[in-house]
Amino acid sequence: FRSASPATDRGMACDGWLTWAEKKLWLGLAWPISLVFVCRFLMDLTDLAFIGHLQSDDRYPNASTVDFLAAAGIALTWINITSIPLWRGFCPSLVTLASQAFYSDEDGLMQTYLQMALFSSTMFCWVLVLGWWYSGVIAQWALGEAICSDTCVDLVTDFTRYSSVWLWPMAAFDQFEGLMQCRGEVIPAMVVNVIFVLINAALNQFFIYGVDSPKYGIRWDGVGFIGSPIATAVSRWLRTLLFALYMACKGYFAEWKVGMASWSVYRAKNYLRQCLAMAIGGCFEEWQIQVVSFMAARLSSQAMAAHTGLLQVFLVLDSLMFGPMNATTVRI
Repeated sequence: FRSASPATDRGMACDGWLTWAEKKLWLGLAWPISLVFVCRFLMDLTDLAFIGHLQSDDRYPNASTVDFLAAAGIALTWINITSIPLWRGFCPSLVTLASQAFYSDEDGLMQTYLQMALFSSTMFCWVLVLGWWYSGVIAQWALGEAICSDTCVDLVTDFTRYSSVWLWPMAAFDQFEGLMQCRGEVIPAMVVNVIFVLINAALNQFFIYGVDSPKYGIRWDGVGFIGSPIATAVSRWLRTLLFALYMACKGYFAEWKVGMASWSVYRAKNYLRQCLAMAIGGCFEEWQIQVVSFMAARLSSQAMAAHTGLLQVFLVLDSLMFGPMNATTVRI
């Protein structure tokens, strides 16, 4: 989906956007990236689909199906509100700067920006974990005890705490995927994401409801509600490790030491400047959607449960736009 060298790409780009070769390159980047984003939101939708069929859980004797789905929706709302700078700031900044480095034949500089992105994302993840750890208390304070009962607090808290396990691998995968986008290698990430959407569904079934196979003498009841974030954590860790191994085997980390030697205050400021601007813009854009979720939660558990399901379907469809956006960023 790209030409043989950055120099060839630069010459082709100079011929103009309307050339067929450039269109082919752009489309070759856009549709796999769109599918990657669709798979990301499909994982969340899969989690909610399995939680929505959960009738009871011994850990939460007073909770019903509506309570489980509403609590998961509140937890996801808090997760989205707090993590937007991570998804809309750190990774897009890497794509912007690493693309410039790639088309300047600076592989070492690409590694520098990848390392900066991983380091800053890791630091920010620790801040998010702290916020997620007390999500239930925050939700009850924001929504009131009439809406967010003690059972709701327990459900929201457990969901976000177990979700914090997949936070770093999710961020790292985004950085690795962003680096591959800059190189025009988008098919591997697409394939891995499609596979792990299916794996995530299987893991949700396993961890939430367990397995019952009299033929093989296997019976396990699962862990109920918390099985969903556990399943997502397992799938995202495996996905990140597999993708990192693929990149290492292909030699995409060969310039890692060169990248470390290229760190400088100027480049760090340049990256953080890009990151801050994109994160602020992303927050103002995405928080509008989360305000609607907050308003739905203020109505009732039933309203929040219904809104959560519809919102995730909307996000899956809406995520298609990120492919053309990222492809344009890479090509420009």
